[in-house]
Amino acid sequence: MKIIYTLFLTLFVVIFLGTECFAQHSIKASAALSVSEKTLSFSQKIQYKNTSENSLQEIYLNDWANSFSSKTTPLAERFAEDYYRKYHYAKDHERGYTIIENIQDSLQQKMRWVRPENMPDVIRVELTKPLLPNETTEIQLNYVIKIPDDKFTGFGYGKGTFKLKYWMILPAVYNGDWNVYSHNLHDLFIPKLDFSIDLRVPLAYNVISNLDVSEPTLIDSETKKVSLTGKDRIDLSLYVLENDFFETYKIDDLEVVSNIQDNDIKTELKELTLDRAVDFLEEKLGKYPYDKIVVSEEDYDQSPVYGFNQLPRFIRPFPDGFQYDIKLLKTITKKYLNTTLLLNPREEKWLVDAIHIYLMMEYVKTYYDDVKLIGSFSEIIGLRWFHLADLEFNDRYHYLFMNMARLNLDQALTTPQDSLVKFNKNIANPYKAGLGFNYIDNFLADSTLQKSIKEFYVDYTLKPVHPEDFERILKKNTSKNIDWFFTDFVPSNNFIDFKISEVKKTEDSLSVVIINKYPNKLPVSLFGLKNDSIVAKYWIEDVNGIKKKSPFRVMKSTA
Repeated sequence: MKIIYTLFLTLFVVIFLGTECFAQHSIKASAALSVSEKTLSFSQKIQYKNTSENSLQEIYLNDWANSFSSKTTPLAERFAEDYYRKYHYAKDHERGYTIIENIQDSLQQKMRWVRPENMPDVIRVELTKPLLPNETTEIQLNYVIKIPDDKFTGFGYGKGTFKLKYWMILPAVYNGDWNVYSHNLHDLFIPKLDFSIDLRVPLAYNVISNLDVSEPTLIDSETKKVSLTGKDRIDLSLYVLENDFFETYKIDDLEVVSNIQDNDIKTELKELTLDRAVDFLEEKLGKYPYDKIVVSEEDYDQSPVYGFNQLPRFIRPFPDGFQYDIKLLKTITKKYLNTTLLLNPREEKWLVDAIHIYLMMEYVKTYYDDVKLIGSFSEIIGLRWFHLADLEFNDRYHYLFMNMARLNLDQALTTPQDSLVKFNKNIANPYKAGLGFNYIDNFLADSTLQKSIKEFYVDYTLKPVHPEDFERILKKNTSKNIDWFFTDFVPSNNFIDFKISEVKKTEDSLSVVIINKYPNKLPVSLFGLKNDSIVAKYWIEDVNGIKKKSPFRVMKSTA
């Protein structure tokens, strides 16, 4: 009887609880790379489980390569808006596309499919019967992807290289509505997936991926096969290279694979730098849920450290290792967040940006607090007399964001990524988001924000999440009113502009009248100075476009 009970309990755990341990959707595929034709040929199965409360009549799939299929796609229009002419003048064989050979169900019945109007990189597949809640269906596809030239986005084919980011047809996210959009700007939104892929490549090429890569199996004298596997993944980076420039570092339990280069930095210093960056992220966020993370020059080039990429390589105004450290930190932090937080990367990216830039600012405060914005140039006679020479390295975020604000070109943090101008998308809005976190950190004046960021990351790693979840955690951890951050700072591009209009002095205090020039409830800090030294700091709240009279006691210096 005990044996029967034990078997029943085991089956119960496996059937009813075990399903929670893995992704609800899976991809199984065989793919073959043709170097000469620049194509990937696929035979693929998608297992899709309906985790919603609605019956589904159709399933949407993302098809990245087909966004390059003509000069009139939404991606082409985005390139034109950014004044990027290479795509318009590119030859047909340099652009990508997808040839769908067939789409069918598990019974090999053909399924009707169509590309929605003005969405050439999205496929709508009609199901042969409604998919009820908690039911699973299978979609079988055979297709060929023509890989685009990497000069357009940094990903694609190059000389002896195939650097791929979204290189398969993958399901979209359904959370009551299908989250699909065209012209992929490195912001594809997919659910977490289990992958099992057999990939055939030429014998002379090496395979690097964030997925687990098996030892190669020889197919013939010119071809080998590797298996790529992974559980609960939302990132599918793949590098097939004739010459492998990636280096592997073992940091405790995490394997870091990187090709970020700095020829002036010794390998030992690179290892120490990487070890410190990983320790910092684990302290501030928590453990990375995978055994391996791949950080590449291509990832960095999507959003480089502004200023570093403008300097000639022979100019080094910063301390040894500083540029490499910041470059590496920015790339690995972005990858750490983007591969584990299931936020909508087009509609909700501001939260990832805020955490990303805030952590970079905290890192510099911790390890490079004395580094100036222009480095050693601040000591050069003629330059050191300018205000720019006095700015700290972290002042760069405010300086570059305000560049757009002064031109009245800044946009709200909640603006979708495809509606942002290029400078705001790449620089100003991420910096504004990070400055917003720094603003609220100063207002709270304790470790609440850092505690909340870590709690948010630990609680929602690889789980459906929205910015409202972070808001709830932050409000739970503080007794102060921070509604202003989510109602006035995040969704608005109004200026933050206060002024002191009147000061009255009494025997031992000052009465100050403050005016908020814009209709918001943002708090403002007021400092008390004596002999050019700060002797007091006050936060004034709820100055909502009206004068507010506040008496302050002058603190006497004990010196």
